[in-house]
Amino acid sequence: MPERRDWSRRNALRLGAGGVLAAAVGAAPLSIATSPALGATAAAAAGPFNPINIFTTPAYVNDLDTPLGTVSQCAVKDTSTGDWYVSEPTAAPAGTPSDCIVSRHRADGTLVSSMRLTQAGHGTSFALQHDGATLYVWLAWTRTGGSQLVRIPYAAGATRPFSDAQVINKFSTMYTIPAIDEYNDLMTFRGNRTGFAGDVLVKRRLSEVTAGIDNILAGPIDVPWEFPNNPGFQGFCDYGDTFFMLYGASDGSNNVLKEFRWSDGTLARPPRDISAVGGATAYHEPEGISLFRDATGRATLTLGIVDKVNGAFRRRLFSWTESGDVMNQDIQTGKRVVQVGSSTDPVETPVAFKTPFDSPPVVLVSQSSGANSFYHVGAKYVTQNGFTLIVNKSGPTGATAIRAEWAALPNTGG
Repeated sequence: MPERRDWSRRNALRLGAGGVLAAAVGAAPLSIATSPALGATAAAAAGPFNPINIFTTPAYVNDLDTPLGTVSQCAVKDTSTGDWYVSEPTAAPAGTPSDCIVSRHRADGTLVSSMRLTQAGHGTSFALQHDGATLYVWLAWTRTGGSQLVRIPYAAGATRPFSDAQVINKFSTMYTIPAIDEYNDLMTFRGNRTGFAGDVLVKRRLSEVTAGIDNILAGPIDVPWEFPNNPGFQGFCDYGDTFFMLYGASDGSNNVLKEFRWSDGTLARPPRDISAVGGATAYHEPEGISLFRDATGRATLTLGIVDKVNGAFRRRLFSWTESGDVMNQDIQTGKRVVQVGSSTDPVETPVAFKTPFDSPPVVLVSQSSGANSFYHVGAKYVTQNGFTLIVNKSGPTGATAIRAEWAALPNTGG
């Protein structure tokens, strides 16, 4: 059972319906502005870059030829070589932790070598750190009766027991998995707390964690699970002032990528539906996200998708990369109660922005909690000053009003 301990619940996030919002028809791709990362002196000097735009189609990276050929869990890039490192669990009897295979791959996904970690667990999310000439793998080593945060040198062809790993002080007894941003000397912990159906995140300095120094830079942030009976957590990573969380299942349900603010735990933008990334298939499961920065500080977010073709697993990577100039405009959001009456005719409601945009933004609209499936909401006639919220009725219902939520996002047109 995962180790857990209560952390502060300040900055707790309370999500509503959490439905994926639909963009206004004909809207161009968008980019969202964020502030420079904590401690990102080098990145700020090398940039600025247009923040990662997850609403565009991600670029295909490669197919991974893993040792087991089953379901990979996470892929992390070694920026010093361009190689990828991938985690993959072995089969194991019920109640016994699986072995975790960490494999090294060329940029094109070709297998180079692998290392076996005995009863280390699933490898849901792991991280890489260069310390001198040594490349360390960080992960939660899930042992029978408990779990430890560790780092262990990568050794091609080796089978490594827990005793070969260096146990790291995680400053709590919670089950904790890591994400690392080496470029900015940052590290994020994701853990679980007893009595809370969700994840708890904190940000620290990588050098301080390595040295055993307990110093929190951001958080704790509570992120409740949107789907309590099947949370489907698949991965996370830090992105400066925000962090990404990945959710989903193999049947394609609830497959979403979410971005949260470190400042208060709120959503930085609407969730991104990823159920069709790489093509929709009957078996389509998101497996891990990671973020790396190149020598200039430019960030790339990588998403893993595992699907099946002719009964065989296929492990593919896709990515979004920063580009262009920084946008300085903020997202605007709002709510509106729309009186729909008994007519089947569309209902149109004008909405004005709090402040005008430089150009027409991308507007996304959804129903609030308690959504009525007979009503469909959207946006049209989008200008710099506002838009028209439209409600269409598709069937019989006794409702006379619905609640709609909207978000307007700066649009670079790129």
